[in-house]
Order: sequence, then structure tokens, then C-alpha cells
Amino acid sequence: MERELTDQQRLVDALAKVCQRDWHIRGQAALLGKFASQLIKAGYTPEDVEQFGTWWYKNDWRGKRGDPPAPYNVAECIGRVAKIDYNAGWAI
Repeated sequence: MERELTDQQRLVDALAKVCQRDWHIRGQAALLGKFASQLIKAGYTPEDVEQFGTWWYKNDWRGKRGDPPAPYNVAECIGRVAKIDYNAGWAI
């Protein structure tokens, strides 16, 4: 029987996917955990991080170039895109 992931683990997993990092590596897990904790305290969810990833690759010049965001890019920029209607593509 699999145990359910905690909110922290779910956010670490979302960050790892968006940032293309392997959280199984000790240093990466600690880094992702630090940023996940900050994002949770600020009220963000794994779904917010996934939506940020979509925004990053469509709108940020680094994402358009194919570069994944670093965890600090997510923490720095997620507030800018949190109020975007992703279906319309415009800020609301």
C-alpha cells in the first residue's frame, strides 16, 4: 500500500518537474524542499507551480529558448503569473 504524499512532497515533486531537477539527489532535494516550503507558506500549490511552468515556456525568454526555470525563478516570478487566466493568456 502506497502512502499519500504530504503537501510539501507534492510541491517538491512539482518543482522538480518544472525545473527539470532530480529530487532524489541529496543536494537537489534540500534545495527544492527549501523553495517548496517558502511557496507553501505563501499559499501556492503544486498546481500553481505547474501553471507557472506552462507560462515560463510560453512567455519567458529563457523558457522560449528551452531553458528550465531554477527554483529561485519560480519563487521570484510566480506572483506575476498567479493571476493570469491561462485559457485567455492575458492578465486579469
